[in-house]
Amino acid sequence: MPHLRFRAVEAHIVESLVPTLLNELSSLLSTARNAFTFELINTQYFAEGGVYPMVEVLWFGREQQTQDQIAQVITDQIRQLLGADSHLAVVFIPLQRTAYYLDGQHF
Repeated sequence: MPHLRFRAVEAHIVESLVPTLLNELSSLLSTARNAFTFELINTQYFAEGGVYPMVEVLWFGREQQTQDQIAQVITDQIRQLLGADSHLAVVFIPLQRTAYYLDGQHF
């Protein structure tokens, strides 16, 4: 935990993001690197105006300032690979510790 889900991003982009995101995010959150998971979701979008990347961050909620920092890190790193003018959405989904189980035990 945290779990990052990527949509509308190619697999090789996510693969290249993982090491650098792990370095920055684990440092900012004081969380072990092996606590993070990354997932690429293949989906079809139907929208006027084109499709843009989306990253969902499932995590145990943090303060707004921390969330803002994490969103900026993700945005900056994706834009380094896709271009500075790329549009993307970062969506945070806070989870309750009592609703998240690992090996049958909640956090």
